[in-house]
Amino acid sequence: MAIAVLVHGQDMNAEGYDAVSKRMGVSEDPPDGMLVQTAGPAEAGGFRVLSVWDSKEHYERFREDRLLPAIREVIGEEAASGPSDAEVYELHHFQVAPQ
Repeated sequence: MAIAVLVHGQDMNAEGYDAVSKRMGVSEDPPDGMLVQTAGPAEAGGFRVLSVWDSKEHYERFREDRLLPAIREVIGEEAASGPSDAEVYELHHFQVAPQ
């Protein structure tokens, strides 16, 4: 079952997102099971990342194997071990418009 993951970090910004993404090499080697990811500033401040995954297992593997180690290296242990504010939910419907 496909899932969506929505993260809103009040202390996140584009520079931190870009640095962590670069460390993970996601542009050159997209994570297995990730269907789409978007990121941008939140109107109330901070930064949001929305991603859609083939399954919760794909997301959790990515989070443990790539995301958290990159956050630890780029931002610090405190950021990686803090409480997760990720909202994870199963998708009832997912459609991509033809290009």
